[in-house]
Order: sequence, then structure tokens, then C-alpha cells
Amino acid sequence: MPKAKSKKTDEQTIDDKGFFKEFIKPVTIRAFRNMKWRNLKSTFGNKVERNLYITSFFVNPLALYFLTHNKYFFLRLDLKLYGLVALIGYFFQKGTLQFIQENNGISIGKKKSCLSKNKHEKQLGNVLNSLKIPFRVAKTNVTEFSTQIYILSDVPIKNILNNERDMAKRMHLENKNLTITVDKSYFVFDIRNSEQKVYYFDEYIKKVIDKQLKGKELPFILGIQQSTGKMIVSDLLVDDSILIAGARGNGKSCFVNVLIQSLMTFNVSRISFIMIDFKGNEASQYKDFSNCIFFGSKSHKKVNIMLEELITEMNNRYKKLGKIKNLRDYNEAHTEKLPYIVLIIDELSLVTIGGGKLADEINEKLIELLNVGRAAGIIVIGAMQRPNAEQIDTNVRANLDAKFVFRVADKKETQYTDTPGAEKLAKGEFIANTRTFDCERFKGLYIEDKKRDFVFEELEKRYVNGGQKNGFIINLNK
Repeated sequence: MPKAKSKKTDEQTIDDKGFFKEFIKPVTIRAFRNMKWRNLKSTFGNKVERNLYITSFFVNPLALYFLTHNKYFFLRLDLKLYGLVALIGYFFQKGTLQFIQENNGISIGKKKSCLSKNKHEKQLGNVLNSLKIPFRVAKTNVTEFSTQIYILSDVPIKNILNNERDMAKRMHLENKNLTITVDKSYFVFDIRNSEQKVYYFDEYIKKVIDKQLKGKELPFILGIQQSTGKMIVSDLLVDDSILIAGARGNGKSCFVNVLIQSLMTFNVSRISFIMIDFKGNEASQYKDFSNCIFFGSKSHKKVNIMLEELITEMNNRYKKLGKIKNLRDYNEAHTEKLPYIVLIIDELSLVTIGGGKLADEINEKLIELLNVGRAAGIIVIGAMQRPNAEQIDTNVRANLDAKFVFRVADKKETQYTDTPGAEKLAKGEFIANTRTFDCERFKGLYIEDKKRDFVFEELEKRYVNGGQKNGFIINLNK
């Protein structure tokens, strides 16, 4: 009897598909990329490339197979055709070499294809073995931002944490690209991807759907959550008062502008803004907006008056609220709505530390607003470079509930915001420490320039030259 044809098992089918996806496909993509006309100039640019091409004439499997299996004998003697096949084979060889170089080697198992997708796991294993640290890999999470390897080990915590710099060196990583933390019973090795995509605000604001806004009183785009790769829309009323910290040039200003423009876009006339910018250049683009009050001069006296007026407004609102607990419930019950008031202070340290005797009064008023202003619809947002005790009053910082921290100058700065690892963040990254997110890492959205920022142009049409009026007025002539 003829033997029955053996069918491939599901496991074999999955492995074949995995092998194609993880090896054949990326090699083919690299091969065809090298065939592009603009890349041909560098095809034989060095001796290694030329030797590889010559070698391909003799060892190229595709060319040899063609010569030995072609039934048309005369084609075997056609050197032009042979050269063409060898050249195509060369590109695939070059693609294979590039793939292996980019992935630090290749390892294909019998049951499962595991090309160095977890190359860092292998590197880390070699390093821990060389340091004679017993371990077991519990799980590995790979995203476009980083590779997180969870390790179980019985060694003392300090034995691993104190070796962070040495481990980074042994793994051929920059020190800023490796962070070791402790999560429950695991050591988490977070290996950063040095090349990251830029996420533009004008692209992602179009992707916000009604489901993301539903149930949020003051929605705004927070950023891209690195653990999931999803855009997160947060609620300012939940986050409450915010501290935004980070060294210059790391994305802090972009974050503030994304926050402001998101709030204006999604909430229309429900918010009035007060912007204090002693430098006069960060928030100056909003000075002509009818829903904004802009302070661009270094006048602590005017800031003190403004805070006094704001406290008066807060007390008047509580009288209107009566037994109603918060502004949200009040607006739902009344036709005449009261707008939320968002106070934004750029370079908070210039306002709270400078000003001589007025500094104490300003700090006291800020603390009062932070403590009891939320129910009346008054929210404070402060941005600064160094959130240490010398730059900001401790009580003010403690009452800024939500912390969004970009890369800071050194590790000591992270102690004031409870955001470990913030000193190693890449440009545009930040750590969110809020009621919703416990030291969660995000990628901020980027506003490149006014050419891309069509959102700002739309807001100008709405709020400039007789647009939406501000529902709150401050008299500074006291």
C-alpha cells in the first residue's frame, strides 16, 4: 500500500510562518533596499563589498542551483545570465549580513525561530553569569521604545543596583540607556532604544475619538504610553494641579503647549487661562487670545495682586456653590456656566523664590489656591527646570499633586518628584507620577513649528479678534 502523505502539524506551520516573518522577510526587504538606484553607487564602495561580490560567483546557492538543475544546457554557458543571478544573490547575501549585524547574531531553534529578537536578554545573561549572579528570566517586554527584562534573583538588591554602570559597559550600552529598578520581587532591566520616532501633535490630535473624551471634564492629550504604544487622553480635573519639571531642551515647553492647545480645542469656552511668563517668550503667542490673561513682565507685585484677586474669585464661587460640592455639579444645574480657571506659571522658581518679601506672600497664596481651589474650578500648573528645595517652596511642591518629569540634571532631582530614572530619559520622554499613573513612562508629542501647527491657527480664528470671550477679568490697578 502506498504510504499516506504526512501532513504538517500546526506547530510546524506556525514555526514556518515565524521563520518567514522573522528572517526571510527582513532579509528580503534589506536586499531590495540595496537594489535601489540611489544605493547602487555605494554597492562596491570598498574592498569588503567587492570581495563579497566575487565570492558570490562561487558560493552563491541560487547561482549554483540554477547551473546544476537547468535542463537547457546552453544557458549554463551564458555568463551574462550567470552574472545577473550572482548579482541578485549578492544583494541577498548583503541583506543577510546586514540583518545579522543589526541583530548581533542569529539563533534558530528546532521548534521555534528566535532570531536575536531578544538580543539584550542574551547579553544580560552573559553579563550576569560573568558577575556570578544566579538568575532566572521571568518575562521580557519588547516595545519600540525599550526592552524590559524581568529577572528573579536571590542576591541582595544592592549587589545588582550598585553594578548598573558596570553592567551597561559590559553590554556595550551608554549608561543612560540602561536603568535597573525593583518591581515587587523582580529586578527590571530597562534597556532604552536610542533611535526613537518623533510623534507630532498635529497628526495625533486628528486621531482623538469621542470614546477617549467621554466622561472627561477637561480632556487633554497627555502623550504616547510607552508600555502600550497608545495615545493617552487624560483629564485635568482628575490630575488636578500639575508640576512639569525638566532640564532645558528636553520637551517641557512642547508639553505645555500641547496641554494648552488640547484644552482649548476640546473644551471650547469652558476654560479661562492666566499665564505668567517672566521670560516673556514661552506663552507670548497666546497674549492676544480673548480667553487668556498674559503676564510677561517680571513684576512680583502684579503677580501678588493677581493671586489675591484669584482668591477673592474663589471665595465668591464658594458662596455661589452653596451646598453643591464642586463646579462641575454647579454648571450642570445652572444655565449660566462658570468657566474653569487654569493658572499656568512658566519658570515657577522665578515667581516663588524671587521678589524679596513678596515671595512669602506669593507662596502662601499659591498654597491656599492649591489646597482649596479645585472644587471652585481653579487649577494651578507650574513648570520649572530643577524641582529641588532651593528652587521651590516645599509646601508648594507637595501640593502640586501630579508630576510630569522630563530628563533632569542629576539623580538627586528625582527624589523631589518620586520619579526614579528621570535623569536617564531621552529627549521628549517624561515620567508621569499622578493619581492615574504610578511612575509610568511616556513619549511627549512634538510641535515642530508654526507650519505644522494648524491647531494654533484654528485657535487664533476662534479666540483672536472678537472670538470667544474670557469669562474672568482681573483688575491689576489696585
